[in-house]
Order: sequence, then C-alpha cells, then structure tokens
Amino acid sequence: RDTGDRRHVGVYLGNLGSIYRFQGRMDLAIEIFMEALDIARDLGDKRHLGVWLGNLGNLYLDQRQLDQATGAYTQALEVAREVGDRRGEAIRLASLGHVLEVQGREEEALEFQSQALEVAREVGDKRLEGITLGNMADVLSKLGRVEEAQEAYRRAITICDAHEPGAAGAFRGEYALSLAQSGRTEEAQPLLQLGEPQVERYPNQYLKFVCRKGWVFHLAGDAVGARAALEQAQRIAVEHQISSDSEVGQEALALQAELSGDEQRT
Repeated sequence: RDTGDRRHVGVYLGNLGSIYRFQGRMDLAIEIFMEALDIARDLGDKRHLGVWLGNLGNLYLDQRQLDQATGAYTQALEVAREVGDRRGEAIRLASLGHVLEVQGREEEALEFQSQALEVAREVGDKRLEGITLGNMADVLSKLGRVEEAQEAYRRAITICDAHEPGAAGAFRGEYALSLAQSGRTEEAQPLLQLGEPQVERYPNQYLKFVCRKGWVFHLAGDAVGARAALEQAQRIAVEHQISSDSEVGQEALALQAELSGDEQRT
C-alpha cells in the first residue's frame, strides 16, 4: 500500500481472500474480496474484476447465501463475455449451474452445465471439461438418470486423474455413492480407497467425501464403518472450522441424522 501501486494491492488482497477462504475465515475473506473488487472497478481492471467476483460467489455459495452467489456469478459471467474470456465464461456458467442444482432446479442446472461443457471443449481445456462432466453427473444423478450419471462420472474421473486429481477423488466419492444406491456396494469400495488420498488436501471436499463414504457403508449395512466415517467427518469439520451451516456442513448433519435415526429404530 505504501508504494501507491493499487493494481498490485488489489491482486495481493484477492490472493489473501482466497487464503482466508481456505482457512474457513469467511467473514474476513468477504471483506478482503470486497476491497479487491473496489480497486479493480476503480482501475477498470476487468480481468481481476471477473476473478474476484467469481471468488466472492464461491464464498457466498459456501455459506449457502444463494441469491448473493447468483448475483456475483452473473456479474462475473458478464465480465467474462465482455472481455472475451471464454474459459472464464465456462467457469461462471458451471458455477451458476451449481447454484441452480443446490436450489433444486436440476433441469435448469443441467442446461447451464451443458453450456459450460461446450465452451470448455471449444477452448480445449481438459481440466475444465473433466470437472464440468463430473458436475453434470451430479445433476443427472439427482434427476434419476443413473446410467447417464455413472457414465459421466467415469469419463470425468479419467480426465481429472490426468488434469485435476483432487476433482477425480471427489467424483470417485460421488460415483461410489451412486453405485451403492444401485446395490453395487462391492464396486464402490475400491473407488473410496483410491479417492480419499486425492481429496485430503482440500478440507471441504475431504469432508464431503468422508460423508459419502459413510453413506456407502450405511447402505452396505456396515454400521461400524458408517459411524467411524461420521466421526472422521466431525473431526475434519472441527479441525478446519467448517460451519454446520455451510453446504458441506449440512452433508455431515444429514449423515448424522440418518445414523441417529437408525440407532433409535434399533
């Protein structure tokens, strides 16, 4: 700040906001991103403006503030299209699709994810293609299109193993759950073993993966394994200060409610 170089100050603030988000310090992260956004707007720095808007949308989504997330992602999409950032356009389309998915508007979500996939393929971004395929698989699964979802998971995992292993691990967890829900629990177990080391570096994804593991054990009739997974998820949430009100925090609460209900019924 002392040098008066506001462009670099804005970049440093944006990076600092990302660190705070990773640490779970959401209120401080939002405050930092807001300052970075003000600087980008003042300077007419459209590239960083789009990035910080997208990151702000991610923060709001983490906190399930869906209207705010939609607003930030929509602005980020407009900026990406204005400056001709096709990759950014695909990312924001996918993000908006995810918000729609969380809102239970799966058909609309699938349309946005399909648009994102088309752009990712047009620009030749394999990493983004793999992630978007996995996101589409999530939506297809919720729509009951199980075979299509499982095929999309397989394709996403293959691409992400080469380009984004953390995402590959997350999609292994989702694919494992889909198989277990189809009565194929034995096929799900190897996916869990391969996927868990891939997500351990990412607290939110790790928590969600472990919840998926708990559901797979539960569906397989392994009450001990399911309870152990729940306790592991709770430790992750405490260690990384993941709020129970967040999207992934709700995953742990849902698993806990299911297992508690089982105990009461028995």
